[in-house]
Formats: sequence, C-alpha cells, structure tokens
Amino acid sequence: HQIIIGDLYGQFLHCLEGHPGCMALLSPLDVMLDEDDRTVVQPDLMVICDRHKLRKGRVFGAPELVIEVVSPGSRKMDYGIKAQKYINAGVKEYWVLDFEKKRVLLYRLEHDVDVTIMSTEDTIPVAISNGKCKIDMKKIRDHLDMLGDI
Repeated sequence: HQIIIGDLYGQFLHCLEGHPGCMALLSPLDVMLDEDDRTVVQPDLMVICDRHKLRKGRVFGAPELVIEVVSPGSRKMDYGIKAQKYINAGVKEYWVLDFEKKRVLLYRLEHDVDVTIMSTEDTIPVAISNGKCKIDMKKIRDHLDMLGDI
C-alpha cells in the first residue's frame, strides 16, 4: 500500500511542477468534505489547487482529485461509500486503484459522472490537468513486481 502511494506521490510531484497552486498531499490528513465535522475522510492521496482549502492542518472542502488504493479491508468503502461521498462533495476526479484486480477505476466528475476502467499497465492522463499530467501505472506495477509479493 505504502509503496504504491509513495510512487504515485513522486509522479504527482513531478507532474504538478507545471501547475502552480496545485499540490499533492498524502494521508493521514483530514479532509472536511462539507467544510464541517460531519463528513471527514482521509484519502490516500489528493490534489488540491485552491490553497485556501488547506487550513489548520486540514483540508476544508473537496479536493480536485482523490485517490484511494484498495486493500482487502477497504474494498466496499473505496468502491461504494467513499465514491458517493466524493461525488456528493464535488470532487472533480476520483481514482480507485485496485492492484489485486489490476485495474484503475476513474470517476471523472467535473461535468457529469463518467466512469472509465483502465489497467494498472496504462499511463493515465489526469483530467484536472487537461491531460498534461500523466501517471505511469506500469512503473508502479514494475516496482511492486520487482519487490515480490509483499
């Protein structure tokens, strides 16, 4: 789990160099989706482009992009409950990375709910960057394969 998040974070840091104002953030970091204490989540990785949302060590409001990495105990939450919370809160892009099933579920939510299934072998364009930023999932998969079954 941490290897995947670390690799993703590195790629996002590199990608976001050309997007002033946007930053990648890692869990544990509370996100107050409704800007109050009612809906608090801790996504594995997120991107915010409005730095005013980051206050008092928390994010207030919906990040532009949220990524959750599925683990055996989080499958139902990541695919169902959290997806609905992110959609309702106004997250523009939500990724569910499922390396066990070798797929990435992409919710593109900016104008409508558009769901795409991609492989963990694909290079995925980040919609909030208009495709300028691309995340190479195969690099992460290769890193995991090199380390063996963890």
